[in-house]
Amino acid sequence: MIDTHAHLAFDEFSNLDEIIDGAKKSGVRKIISSSSNIADSQKAIELSRKYPGIIYPSVGIHPQQTDPQNKQSIRQQLDALERMVKSNKVYAIGETGLDFSEPPPPEIARTIDQQIGLFKGQIQIAKQYNLPLIIHSRKAFKEVVRILKDEPDVKGVFHCYSSGKKGIKDVLDLGYFFGVDGNLTYEEGLQAVYKNIPIENILLETDSPFLTPIPHRGKMNKPEYLKYILEVLAKTKNIPSREMDKQTDQNAHKLFSF
Repeated sequence: MIDTHAHLAFDEFSNLDEIIDGAKKSGVRKIISSSSNIADSQKAIELSRKYPGIIYPSVGIHPQQTDPQNKQSIRQQLDALERMVKSNKVYAIGETGLDFSEPPPPEIARTIDQQIGLFKGQIQIAKQYNLPLIIHSRKAFKEVVRILKDEPDVKGVFHCYSSGKKGIKDVLDLGYFFGVDGNLTYEEGLQAVYKNIPIENILLETDSPFLTPIPHRGKMNKPEYLKYILEVLAKTKNIPSREMDKQTDQNAHKLFSF
C-alpha cells in the first residue's frame, strides 16, 4: 500500500520512529508527506532524508494561512517554495488549491484573490518542474476546475475528494485522480460516489493525523490505518483487496513517478 497524503511534519507525530515502524508492519511501503506551508515543506524534505525509501516529500502552501506567524508576502512564499524545488528532490506540489470555508483557529483566512494568486503560482511551479499537484478544494470545486482547465499540461489528485457524483466527470476530464480517505469507512454517501469512479483513477490517503477510519475513529489517525480504507474501498467496488492494492499502487507510481 502507498499512503499518498499524510502530514508527518505535524507536531502530533513526535514519535515518528514508532509511526513509521507501525506503517511498515501494516504493509505501507511509501508515504507522501504533504505540506501546508513553508515550514512544513522544509520539514517534509528533512524527514525524507531521515527515512529514505518510505517518506517522499510534497511541498506546498495551503489556501488558508496555516502559519499565522509567517509575515512573508505571497510572492516571497512562492519564491521560497521554488527554491526548495530547485534544491531538493520533491514529488509533488501541495497541498494547494482553494478553500472558501471559514478556517479553524489558529489558521487565518486569505481573500479569494490571494488564494487564487497563490494557487496559480504553485501551478506554474508544478508546470515548470514537471510535478503533479495535490489539490485541496473546499466549497470551491467549480473555481478550482475552471483554473485547472487552463493548465492541461499539469496533472494531479483531488485530495479527499468530496464533490459528489456530479463532479466525477470534471475530474476525469482533467485527467486527475481521486484521493480517498478514512471518511469512506463511515460515510455511506461517499461509498455511493466511489462506486462510480474508475479504479484506475483512485489513490489511497490517510490525511493523518485527521479523518481516522473505523474502527479507530475518534483517535489520532496514522498511516498504518490505510488498510481499513483499502478494505472498504475494495468492498465498495466489489473487487478483491489484493487487486485494489495493486491498482492503487500502480496509480500512485504513475502520478508521482517514484
